[in-house]
Amino acid sequence: MANATTPPHGIRPLLTVDDLAAILRRAKSTILADLRRAPQRVPRTCTPPGTRRPLWRPEDVEAWLQAAAEQSPTARKKRRRIAAEAAIPAAPAEASARVQGARATPPGEPAQQGPEASA
Repeated sequence: MANATTPPHGIRPLLTVDDLAAILRRAKSTILADLRRAPQRVPRTCTPPGTRRPLWRPEDVEAWLQAAAEQSPTARKKRRRIAAEAAIPAAPAEASARVQGARATPPGEPAQQGPEASA
């Protein structure tokens, strides 16, 4: 795998297919197949002039992994639940009492307890 420390010139080395396979814990053949068949399954490549093999910038791989984590099924469910809770307005007490079958008592009137209270 490429050197993890940043060299004195400040440019981190590009990652090879073998490096990316180790990071993603995938087979090298799977990554190469995904490049052709499903490019969204791998980070964007960087091919400097004069090179023929795919290479990756470490920054692009990190950004791709972060975006994938944010789009995980668990994260999507959580965002949907939060959005649904925010979209449901809080029901007033009178409306919830009507839903439950009880009569809402206007302010200033004593509440009735039931049939035995009127006798």
